Amino acid sequence: MTVTAGPQLHGAAAAVLGGARFEPMASGRRSQVWRATFDDDRGDLAVKVPATVADGTTGSAAARAEAVALVHAEAARLTWVTEHLAGRGLGVPGVVAVPEPDDPEPMLVTTWLAGTTDPRLMRSPEIAVESFARALASLHEASRRIDLAACPFDAGLEARLAQAAARVEAGLVDTARLEDPYDRYRPGDLLDRVRRMADATKPPQPEDTVLLHGDVCVSNVVFDPAYSTTVGAVDWAFAGVGDRHQDLAITARSLARNLSGEVLPDFFAAYGLSEPDLLRIETYVALEELF
Repeated sequence: MTVTAGPQLHGAAAAVLGGARFEPMASGRRSQVWRATFDDDRGDLAVKVPATVADGTTGSAAARAEAVALVHAEAARLTWVTEHLAGRGLGVPGVVAVPEPDDPEPMLVTTWLAGTTDPRLMRSPEIAVESFARALASLHEASRRIDLAACPFDAGLEARLAQAAARVEAGLVDTARLEDPYDRYRPGDLLDRVRRMADATKPPQPEDTVLLHGDVCVSNVVFDPAYSTTVGAVDWAFAGVGDRHQDLAITARSLARNLSGEVLPDFFAAYGLSEPDLLRIETYVALEELF
């Protein structure tokens, strides 16, 4: 295990991380996660900071602002989710410390979800796919037992399109990351195509409106490989109320990338959707390219 000095502690995080040892974990485009361990009986914690703060790079002002905003967004959403879904459906990390709303270098501290995010460590690809489907279904089913009208976070298609348009306008879409067949488009042209696809889809049925995780990809779902059971999900920055096909699309794309596109019929069947709306799925897949 590589133990480093860790992030510069401040605010509420400093009060709960005294004496911690830090191990750098996942580092994405917009955030850095550290695992904090202790010599006493305190359980391990996860510490998330914006990547532009963690790695010392400057980047564009817009990219830095987005990275900072996403940590604040996750703190707010995870707080709401843990309050309303505690003990129901998909497991979520417990919130330990959140940043002040105006903190330019926010730190989010949560409990650590131990396990693996590598589906290849499960007993078989079939078990991995079924576990993903059941995890997603449990979240969506649990959300039907809470008052979604009271959720302050909108993850519907129009809200997501507006976020994508803002990213295009700010020049935040990394064209080098666009995948086939979307890599032939400029960001603005791809946004126009997604809007046309959205216009062609049918309005979601009442049963389609759920609490979304917002980014249920392979790297964000934690499993216990010994028992092939779901531990929970991390990275709730895009959570909110919206069409369940958004979660289904992101999970399906991730499974196809990491396992095989051949597993997708089994995934949808295990989720309980015998006839997925393929146009809506493809709309959300294309939209996700802009993030």
